[in-house]
Amino acid sequence: MLSNEHSSQPLRDPCRGNGRPHFSLFTDRIGDWWPLGDYAVYDDGTIWAEVTEWHPPRVLRLSWHPGSTVERAADLRMRAH
Repeated sequence: MLSNEHSSQPLRDPCRGNGRPHFSLFTDRIGDWWPLGDYAVYDDGTIWAEVTEWHPPRVLRLSWHPGSTVERAADLRMRAH
């Protein structure tokens, strides 16, 4: 579930089937889905997210603000079934 500044309604992108491979892809293989060439976190002290909930391999919740400030963070929650 992802909430953004434009809507109080969560955005949902359900993945069908066994959620464990999706959880692993999201957490262990970030370079497979996040364009690291364009949006890599360099060693400049920038923090792009804070983990607010962690129950592998089922739940990951982040205060996600890549390239922005925590005040503009999205509430990103991945829940695998």
